[in-house]
Amino acid sequence: MAAMVTGACARSGPGTLPVRCGERLYRPRPADGHRHYLICRSCSRSRPVDSEAVEAWADHVAKATGFAAVEHTVELAGICAACRPAGHEEGSSCR
Repeated sequence: MAAMVTGACARSGPGTLPVRCGERLYRPRPADGHRHYLICRSCSRSRPVDSEAVEAWADHVAKATGFAAVEHTVELAGICAACRPAGHEEGSSCR
């Protein structure tokens, strides 16, 4: 299975997947497992993030509930430094 990446209208460039409005793109899954990505809501640039905490949490939930073969989907999105207006270090969060 591949990791899914969604995005708004975006340009392509280094570290960026070319995305048209409303399209979904998939990355090939690495041979050693899967990755989680932080994706810019403005330009759709993405970067892999350390996800050990997510994996540990999913394992804990599976064990605590007695479930097996648990899968998860995690989406992290924000505004990258290149797209953020000057002076706006902190942005609003969609929690």
